[in-house]
Amino acid sequence: MAAPQSRLRETTRVGLTSPTDAVDEMAEQLTCDCCKLSVQMVNEIGLCFSCDAFHSFTTIIKEETDLTDDEALALAGELHEHILSEIIDRLVECTPASGQVRS
Repeated sequence: MAAPQSRLRETTRVGLTSPTDAVDEMAEQLTCDCCKLSVQMVNEIGLCFSCDAFHSFTTIIKEETDLTDDEALALAGELHEHILSEIIDRLVECTPASGQVRS
């Protein structure tokens, strides 16, 4: 079964007339409908990347296993925590401020 697709959308970038407009727009934030955090992008149903990943993991686990709702949520939480930690670790490793890029 194919995983649910996440379609991210950015804030609209029209009507910029000066460099300060660009800075103001880059500071514009959206709110995730799930966690209520301020984020730069949400998907078509209003979820940030993190919440979308958690919901996708939970849906896939429920559809592909015989786990109870609580077990599926617990497993999705573990996978979610692991994958976000790995993404953050790799971003930190690739940041020029860290001095080196690990391969």
